[in-house]
Amino acid sequence: MNDFTSLTTRKKGFTLVEVLVSFLILTFSLTVIYESFMLGSSGIARAEHQAKALILAQSALDLVGAEVPLVPGETVSSPEKNYEVRVRTIPFEEGDHSMMGIQLYEVEVRTLWQERSNLRQLSIRTLKWATKE
Repeated sequence: MNDFTSLTTRKKGFTLVEVLVSFLILTFSLTVIYESFMLGSSGIARAEHQAKALILAQSALDLVGAEVPLVPGETVSSPEKNYEVRVRTIPFEEGDHSMMGIQLYEVEVRTLWQERSNLRQLSIRTLKWATKE
């Protein structure tokens, strides 16, 4: 074999530049995949907090008029760690209900919780009735 053929024949394998470029592409791909998993897991955590807040709000709303007297006012409680439930009851004045012998009340339940550095809240409201005394 002469010197000319040994210089022109290329050795098998990858050059250093090809290896570095492939590592760079792999790094970017893994970063994108990691970020999508992190976004997905934070979305799941947020949905769990909202579901818990809704359950607490619905439970507090169910108690008003049954175990908690249906009177105007506001109460604050913390049934679960990191959650605060505020129940506000006000007389509903629209329309004339005096002939029916009932009083309508607007009941609003607001659940507040801390999620990372943000204060989140969920609010539900309904009308409930009580007989006039």
